[in-house]
Amino acid sequence: MADMNNTRYDARLSTAELSVLLSMLEADSLAGQGEELLPGLSARERTLVLATATGSLRARRLIANINGGAPVLYRELLDTLGICVYPTHATAIYHWDAGAELPTQIFAFRRQDQIVLQTRPEAQVYEFLRLSHMDAAVEQILRFCGLAQEESMSGLEMVMPGAEFQQLRTHVDSQDEAAIVAWQARYAGDEAAAALLETLQSPYRATLLHALHTPEEDQGAVREMTILNGPKATWLIQATAPAAETIRVQTMTLPHRRAVFASEL
Repeated sequence: MADMNNTRYDARLSTAELSVLLSMLEADSLAGQGEELLPGLSARERTLVLATATGSLRARRLIANINGGAPVLYRELLDTLGICVYPTHATAIYHWDAGAELPTQIFAFRRQDQIVLQTRPEAQVYEFLRLSHMDAAVEQILRFCGLAQEESMSGLEMVMPGAEFQQLRTHVDSQDEAAIVAWQARYAGDEAAAALLETLQSPYRATLLHALHTPEEDQGAVREMTILNGPKATWLIQATAPAAETIRVQTMTLPHRRAVFASEL
């Protein structure tokens, strides 16, 4: 995942290694990720796994004992994990490639002007990437989600009930031709509606941005938006207002995508 020209620090950790390091930071999980890292282990098994992971961290020179005292993290790793455990803002990004049933995930953790991206390249592996600036993080995520290219359609927008949009996706997925024709008739002559339907009927990627509330933030309405990326157009889909039943669907240029991600991370 790393772009070394813009990377300040990167690390790959096993689940057990991460569990050891989180305990040193007096934390049970990364911000917004409350699942237990080592479920189903007996006390004896857990002790053995953590002891092995501690030895691995020492061998990799990620922790050290200073003057025979308790283990400490090296500064770069401490700073990186500290941002992920105690961020001022965190965003979860779920990405589905065309036809995929399960998403891949990337989490963005920010503290002031510092940002760390975290992925799971393997089931028991966590990858952390601390980047030099926000623009670098945005470009990294755009590439991760296949959103770094420019499409031909722009300037299209429509407002519709959120339930209607979900029904349309269901009709397309189930190839309900009668329902699709009825929807087309309802929006006859609407260029945005025709283009949206074309995207839904083509192989498209989907990306969901979900703002994770951290202790430092207002516990208000959850911010969430979806991006659909088809062969000819990329669409931003979000509620017209917090808790609203209507959504705004609009095409996104590449500069618009950059601006949206920069504002949400």
